Amino acid sequence: MCLKQLANNVRKNELGGPRSLTPSLFLLPGRDNGLSERFSEIFNKVADRETLTRRKLYQSRLSKQLWTKWKEQYLLQLTTAHNFANPSSERNLKSGAIALVEGPKKSKLLWDMGVVEQVIAGIDGHVRACIVRTPKGQLRKAVQLLYPFKI
Repeated sequence: MCLKQLANNVRKNELGGPRSLTPSLFLLPGRDNGLSERFSEIFNKVADRETLTRRKLYQSRLSKQLWTKWKEQYLLQLTTAHNFANPSSERNLKSGAIALVEGPKKSKLLWDMGVVEQVIAGIDGHVRACIVRTPKGQLRKAVQLLYPFKI
């Protein structure tokens, strides 16, 4: 019901159409977001310390969930979205290719470099995993964790 009220109370944009809802309308409560006076009064009621603490924790949790979903559902799929439109076997790793092997550290400078020794194809014929020789030994890694160098 609160979301429905928000949608009905949002001001029109400069072209005369309704202004679209964005996550910032929910995450930034102090910003002028064009809500009607009645709806703003609900947010601006005086609250005690416990209520404000609960509200802040809830807002932080929602913000964290939003960014987690953004990362998992959008950013990670963005790197492979172009493969679905026109899959090609040219992008598959081949034996002898040099690749950067993703490691536990965030910095790519600390990741190992390796040589693909064997490719493991799936039922569809696309490369799904590789056996990579690194300074630490042979590793079996999924292709999503390998970043080939174009030489």
